[in-house]
Amino acid sequence: MASQIKKFIFREKQERGNRVVYANEPQKNTQYPDNTISNTKYNIFTFIPKNLWEQFGKFMNLYFLIIGLLQLWSVITPVDPLSTWGALIFIFALSAIKEAVDDYHRHQRDKLANDRTYVLLREDHRLTVKAKEIRVGDIIYMEEDEEVPCDIVLLSSSSEGSCYVQTSNLDGETDYKLRRSSNKTANMSFDDLGRFKGVVECAQPNEEIYRFDSRLAVHVGRRAHSSTSSDWASLSAENVLLQATHLRNTDWIVGLVVYTGNQTKVGQNKKKPPTKWTKLDKIINRITIFIFCLQLTLVVIFGAIGEVWRV
Repeated sequence: MASQIKKFIFREKQERGNRVVYANEPQKNTQYPDNTISNTKYNIFTFIPKNLWEQFGKFMNLYFLIIGLLQLWSVITPVDPLSTWGALIFIFALSAIKEAVDDYHRHQRDKLANDRTYVLLREDHRLTVKAKEIRVGDIIYMEEDEEVPCDIVLLSSSSEGSCYVQTSNLDGETDYKLRRSSNKTANMSFDDLGRFKGVVECAQPNEEIYRFDSRLAVHVGRRAHSSTSSDWASLSAENVLLQATHLRNTDWIVGLVVYTGNQTKVGQNKKKPPTKWTKLDKIINRITIFIFCLQLTLVVIFGAIGEVWRV
């Protein structure tokens, strides 16, 4: 129990301060999520209630629901309620099917990205894993034209610690951007990188894709703060490869994973898929509000006239 409380306090402290990433020490990075990405809007349990809530967010749907409920009261309406309820259920079902199909396509794209395979360096071995299984602190090996699966700090490359990335998925720019590794790791061998036990201290997950004010220590003690100032090398946006970019004109690179899943820079910039409103929907919605207000006003006026007439 005491260990769980201590772990909880440590996690809260980490969330308030900087993120400390320990390379090749998974037991020290357990508080961070895996690299599963999700852009879906619904799941099997939330689809019906969430979709109904969104559909009733359109006043025209709410209006016809009120009309349908009133028509169930035979005293005040001579109209068969089926004429309203049949159309209402048909429209709701059609909209729900369209949303389900859109969300299924988002799920398929997520699955494609999550199941893509990558190579991790572990001690003297190369381990092939799915993108969703990558964790913070892993050492990842990538080759030319591969898509970067998460945010990684560049450690070494085939071009003396430098590489090029294409960021068109981030900013629409097709020209290649130069990225460099720290001088402390640029000349490391594969064996050294597989056994690398350095530390990166960086900010908590944020949406600033052009900023990465961090530092790297190659030789550290048991805790990050035990290192002296001379052990640290500063890092910037030039030293990091962001999720969804592509490696270009470089045979291979090796990097340290610092942000994963929806905590990457790209993930932090994502917005929930919006409820789609066409221009015609907006016009009809405004007209429906006007008709409802007009009908309500007429009911109040003629109701008052009727009461006065009775007297």
